[in-house]
Amino acid sequence: MRRRGLLLTGVAVAGVVAVLAPSARVRPGVTGAAGFPDVDAGAADAQEIARFAAMGLDDGEPGADFRPEDPVTRGELARMLHRFAGAPANEVGTVALFADVDASHPLAREIAWLKGRGVVSGWIDGTFRPDAPLTRAEQADILHTIAVLPLSAGDAAAAPIAFPDVDPAAPGAGPIGWAGALGLTPAVPGSPFEPERPVSRREIAHVLVALDDALRRAGY
Repeated sequence: MRRRGLLLTGVAVAGVVAVLAPSARVRPGVTGAAGFPDVDAGAADAQEIARFAAMGLDDGEPGADFRPEDPVTRGELARMLHRFAGAPANEVGTVALFADVDASHPLAREIAWLKGRGVVSGWIDGTFRPDAPLTRAEQADILHTIAVLPLSAGDAAAAPIAFPDVDPAAPGAGPIGWAGALGLTPAVPGSPFEPERPVSRREIAHVLVALDDALRRAGY
């Protein structure tokens, strides 16, 4: 399949330009030193975690543990994606927030940015639930909304990946298959996806480094 470049959902185009800007993301080959006492330098994912940190996506203190198995919250993903985008201007006050996120919330800026791009809309009760663990299904859906990359022969597969525990007719199956094909999920193709399983910090490091690589393959 001939690569057609990066496709973006209409509501997200204006905000995702910053995500795609090469200057906003770590340069190829920059890995840095992980510097986390609880990440073995010889571990299979040590370089991914080091690169995740070098991209400025970790909020830990220097010399502190990375806590690779801790779950990522919905609010933390908002912060990570906002930083991935180069920390765009504050939109608090221009976007209606959520019942549990007002302008004084520590992540109001980041959550307002995601909502302003049409990436998140919250729950039916008007909440965002920033402290709730991020599930694998939510992670796939959010990334699919913010940057719809085309599948190509240059990727692991030229078609969405099917997982045995994901109904192809289910509403979230499209984003999950897309994420699987581009390697933007912790799940291994052919194994259960476990859509409601919380995403760990180790897994989100893998996913966001893979997203950066996918963007580069698409020419961004």
